[in-house]
Amino acid sequence: MRNKANDALAELYFYQEDLERRLGFRAAKFPDVNMLLATILAVLVLGLFYAALHFAFPDSMLSTMFLRRVSKAIPFFIALFSCMSLAILFLKWAKLRTQQKAFRLKIFPDAPDAVLAEGNAQDYLDILRQGTDGAEHFVLLCRVERALASLHNIGRVADAVSMLESQAQTDEDELQSSYTLVSGLIWGIPVLGFIGTVLGLSLSIGEFGNVLSAAGGINELTASLRNVTGGLSTAFETTLQGLVAALSIQLLVVSLRKKEESLLDQCKEYCHRNIISRLRTSGLVES
Repeated sequence: MRNKANDALAELYFYQEDLERRLGFRAAKFPDVNMLLATILAVLVLGLFYAALHFAFPDSMLSTMFLRRVSKAIPFFIALFSCMSLAILFLKWAKLRTQQKAFRLKIFPDAPDAVLAEGNAQDYLDILRQGTDGAEHFVLLCRVERALASLHNIGRVADAVSMLESQAQTDEDELQSSYTLVSGLIWGIPVLGFIGTVLGLSLSIGEFGNVLSAAGGINELTASLRNVTGGLSTAFETTLQGLVAALSIQLLVVSLRKKEESLLDQCKEYCHRNIISRLRTSGLVES
């Protein structure tokens, strides 16, 4: 629960920094995103994309590929899956920027000989909780808060270190699982392209059979051949759409994932420098 008394002193406002909260949605725990907001953004982007093709670029190649081919369903779902993936990655990127701001909160002194022990752990906890209105929403601050709380309540250095290691592993597991849906969408996009290829080839083969059985003149044969080439265009273009979209999104995933992993590495380094290296037992022997 938020402490309103501390909000006046806070230096880092999660409820003002987080994009999901600013837009009026529940803030999902990093690195996950609010799926309702992601779906709304995806539908908006998809609508803008088709509106641009219809009104701004009616004679472009993209407009022909998405609006004027025999099969419009496959390109539509390729665009839908792509927009959904992009919406999720955009929200993850926005949340990553918010998480990086946690490092600006000054909790520990710069003096390298400063000691952290059971006796002064509560002092650092007070600084942390007064410095932000939502420490539990930040990966870094959540680790620090739990380690300090463990040290203050239990007093065992080993437990504080174990708490940091356990939370670090949990954060890494959550990062891995947060890409499950995006990976599924990336897998589905080229599959849709191949389905479009099969449909297009089936259409072309069927039309070619009609051409062979036609007994009309040259004009009728020419008209039938147009249907054959139209089916071939659908076949090859859906594959192109699927492969290009999947490749582009995968490159964005690799870039964003590298940045998120870098954030977790920075959190580890911060906790080692400011907590683990300063831990001292209160007594001569730790029980």
